[in-house]
Amino acid sequence: MGGKLLSEAVPGRSAVVLKGRTAKITELKSTVTAISQDGERVEVNGINRATTTDELVLYTEEYGAKTPTGGVDAVIDATNKVVGLRASGGAVTAGMRVLHGNGVAADWLNEHAWQDWKVQIDTKLVDLRTKRALQLTPELNVVAGGVGLVRNGKVKITAKLDGHDSINMILRRHPRTLLGTTRNGSLILATIDGRQPGVTVGANFVEAAQFMRWLGATQAINLDGGGSTAMVVGNKVVNRPSDGAERAVGDALLVLPQ
Repeated sequence: MGGKLLSEAVPGRSAVVLKGRTAKITELKSTVTAISQDGERVEVNGINRATTTDELVLYTEEYGAKTPTGGVDAVIDATNKVVGLRASGGAVTAGMRVLHGNGVAADWLNEHAWQDWKVQIDTKLVDLRTKRALQLTPELNVVAGGVGLVRNGKVKITAKLDGHDSINMILRRHPRTLLGTTRNGSLILATIDGRQPGVTVGANFVEAAQFMRWLGATQAINLDGGGSTAMVVGNKVVNRPSDGAERAVGDALLVLPQ
């Protein structure tokens, strides 16, 4: 968001890259590395998520919660200076980042993230189609989706790469939130309602892909679905969310006037 990576990419998973007034659908891979003042480097396994054994995870102020307990936190300021090591389970204050580690990762912090040392966080985001790195500038925003639908004008369901290769996800009908781009660069946003017998039935992935092609999309992606599917125009919900009301979700794609 605004050129700041707030979660790691899932390699191979479809995503929408928004840069200024342009939109592109592709697949991404992110790499985050912590580099200590003494030259030691270590992979940062994730950003703003729960940890598993021996993982190093970066937390930013956007996380909005305390770091996990049972490990070590290195609190890092905007100049990459370690302002302190602490037992984990504390808040991420404004303007700070926290490297949290447990197990082997906690050992690395204790050995290479001493107070007043510099620890640089190196972040790289690569477009897997072009093999080129994206510049993390303030005009760059990225939102991941859950299954690519159309590629180069043809139906191409990437359910397996996206981790959604089940009968329920591919063949059964659900509400859908869809995004596509046309040959001339126009953006298409669409919602399909469902789960309301006698009113709407939803769509499966193949039907959703065919629908986006019918609308003129040469590239298309399923952003989400189910009760999360909602479209708001002029401060009014214009579809029929299957939960009966808007669901609280972590992401929204906003189209705003210049």
